[in-house]
Amino acid sequence: MLVTGAGGFVCSHIVNGLLEAGYDVIALDRAFDPTWADRFYKWTRRLEIVQGEASRLPAVKVDALVHGVAITASPERIGMTPEDYLRANIETTLAATSWADRQQVPRTIMISSDAVFTQWVTDRMQSFQPLTEENHISPDSLFGVAKALMEQLVGVLNLNHHRRLFAVRLSNIYGPYEISRPTRPRVSRIASMIHDALTQERVMEYVSSPPTDWTYAPDIGRAIAAILKLPDNQFLHYELLNITAGQTYTPFQVAMTIKEQLPNVEVSVPNVEHGEPLGTRILHRLPLANDRFVEATGFTNWTSLHDGIGQTIAWMRRHLETQR
Repeated sequence: MLVTGAGGFVCSHIVNGLLEAGYDVIALDRAFDPTWADRFYKWTRRLEIVQGEASRLPAVKVDALVHGVAITASPERIGMTPEDYLRANIETTLAATSWADRQQVPRTIMISSDAVFTQWVTDRMQSFQPLTEENHISPDSLFGVAKALMEQLVGVLNLNHHRRLFAVRLSNIYGPYEISRPTRPRVSRIASMIHDALTQERVMEYVSSPPTDWTYAPDIGRAIAAILKLPDNQFLHYELLNITAGQTYTPFQVAMTIKEQLPNVEVSVPNVEHGEPLGTRILHRLPLANDRFVEATGFTNWTSLHDGIGQTIAWMRRHLETQR
């Protein structure tokens, strides 16, 4: 297996999930954190680390390609024009599909995102239906445009050019080893809340925020492994699946789950002027539905919020100690 973007938060967990499932893995990225390889010391014989550009993949034979490299930071944040930003994300996608065709890779999985959907102004008390693979995509960011093009490219190449491509769509993810990086400077809200809990003994809970779906990062790796185990007819039939635990939580529920494990933490709300009401409507992206993924793979081994936060707290505590 070849995994691009393997040095990043999500794809490093995909690497681990594939190794745990028994696959040999080539991990490729333009740069790896100094301690990245330490996580995988027990897999030395089955893991090859390759430092290089995703636009120039190595001439190796693999049973599958998982293409996860992407720039998620805004173009302004990293000093790129919108056009150059979009070009950089699309070129790596085209390089991956072209390479998979030349190397006759039996299965290619392209990592997409819920950013293909528009963010809505929603009432925090409003009921909603999770978004399925059938919902119309309408990105409102350059990153979303790049992922929407990826999903549409997969469909067209499979239909008209007999490729063997598959897209998976991810939503909000949290877990160990999540740190700020140049291409992904913002960490998840859960990571931020846990950091504040450990460093300030305080968690800020925005009461106007609606529920959000959250998936524990190691589960993504296990889910990708489950897709790779599908028989050919199912792999090519589904073509696009949402990967999400299907568990939605309000920020208050997240904050209280953190407090369960760190009892000294204070849960507070933002400061407002006396008499000023907290907003009830905010910009929000709806959760993803996972029914099709569960039906296709039978995968239901999702980590609970309580256990996932507990393991993330344990990792972040160790990480903070190394930074002192």
